[in-house]
Amino acid sequence: MLKEKLTLLLIEDNPADAKLVQLALEDARHPAFEVDWVRDIPAALARLSERGVDLIVTDLNLPSSAGLDTLGALKELARHLPVVVLTGSYQEQASGQQAVGDGAQDFLDKQTLDPKRLPRLLAYAVERNERARFQETFLENVNHELRTPLTVASGFLHCLLENAQGTARAEERRTLDIILRNIAYLTQMVEELAEATRAGTGKLTVSVRRVDLEALMLRTAEEFGIAAKDAGITLSVKASPGLPRALADPKRCRQILFNLISNAFKFTPRGGRVALEAKALASDPNLLSVCVADTGSGVPEEARDRIFERLYQARSRAREAPKGLGLGLFICHELAARQGGRIWVEGSADGGSRFCFTVPRFSFTKLLERLLRFDHPDESLSLIECSVLPEEHGMDPVSASQLAAEAEELLRTGTGPEGQLLPDLSPEGVPGVRHVAVRGGEAAAQVIARRFEKALAALHRRRKTGLASGARVVSVHSIREPEAALECQIGHIVTPAFAPARGAQ
Repeated sequence: MLKEKLTLLLIEDNPADAKLVQLALEDARHPAFEVDWVRDIPAALARLSERGVDLIVTDLNLPSSAGLDTLGALKELARHLPVVVLTGSYQEQASGQQAVGDGAQDFLDKQTLDPKRLPRLLAYAVERNERARFQETFLENVNHELRTPLTVASGFLHCLLENAQGTARAEERRTLDIILRNIAYLTQMVEELAEATRAGTGKLTVSVRRVDLEALMLRTAEEFGIAAKDAGITLSVKASPGLPRALADPKRCRQILFNLISNAFKFTPRGGRVALEAKALASDPNLLSVCVADTGSGVPEEARDRIFERLYQARSRAREAPKGLGLGLFICHELAARQGGRIWVEGSADGGSRFCFTVPRFSFTKLLERLLRFDHPDESLSLIECSVLPEEHGMDPVSASQLAAEAEELLRTGTGPEGQLLPDLSPEGVPGVRHVAVRGGEAAAQVIARRFEKALAALHRRRKTGLASGARVVSVHSIREPEAALECQIGHIVTPAFAPARGAQ
């Protein structure tokens, strides 16, 4: 049930556009709207900390953030609030549509705001968000209530299995194995149900960073080593020489691989093969492809276009339809799309299946195209290294994650139009180090680095962590060759050169 009066936070840097929205809503009733107007994300953050709001309406291109980064920042700051984005031109409508796919409730064209329709559209956005939150909360509770007893049961069964030694108890062990497999199957279904719900509400999150796909494939294949031996399947990994790094979420890529390898094992007979391969996509050098090919029964050609739909299950050529919810490949499809890639299936040369997904290639030139003004070849590009958390920080994982998210937003909004927060460049396992690229020489970058250092120190004091942080300029490059110049520095910049001591504020 909607309130009689909704509080709307309007984020718009253009006063004339802000006035258009205010005028379109001033006579609205049932519900009425109270409009609070701010100009940028930092002001919105301050406003959200002061009092609650019911709805956020935002321009995508703001002084402190641009495009879908704006939506990402808002969804991080106000995870449960409905967000409606404003677009100002026909060219921006594609970004608006993508924003809806990433979790916004709707997008509106500033040029066609209708005072009669706008209040109703915004009210519908609030109602849709409330329904989605109810569904999400319900399924999260179901997930929790099912997962807890399954985890307890699994633990006790493992204890019983360890005690069931000797040939006299072989039948008992076999029974316990069957029960454990079924518990693992139920646990997987519960997780798939939760993930599918997040996908349907735009809350299936990804956090992209610089990723070594070959190392990721090797680690994932290692996890399947025992299963491959037990099933009599040969599992191999191959990456093309000099494979570039990817811009992807390593946990989500592993999740896709885990699903595809598990499926391949289900349909590949003893003595068969499952092969993992990564290479640059021939049709688009800006994308990298990862494929899982098997020598199993294959996917019928008529099912290949539908196999990634929610709840769809294809019947294999040689076996009955598999058990399950039919959500695994749907989740893989959503995860690939949210990383800027796609997923598909084709027949393999051995008569089995070949599932492939793509992720973007990591490219400094692509990431920094907003900063790289090639018509000013004498300009410089500086790189600032920010130590958010020392490696031995002693914080619990939840608190550390919350602090890292707040620090990331601080760095993103604090760069201004001349700078840009880069994705995480450090290897997995090197926590708390982020990098910001700034247009300009060392002197200008030093000013921003000192500002970051003070802001991060204030964040640690406010959270009473007892930890120190820091920021410094680590390299300055000519804008003529940013890709080559920055790439050659990676070996140096990804390892923290300084580790502030505990309490050294």
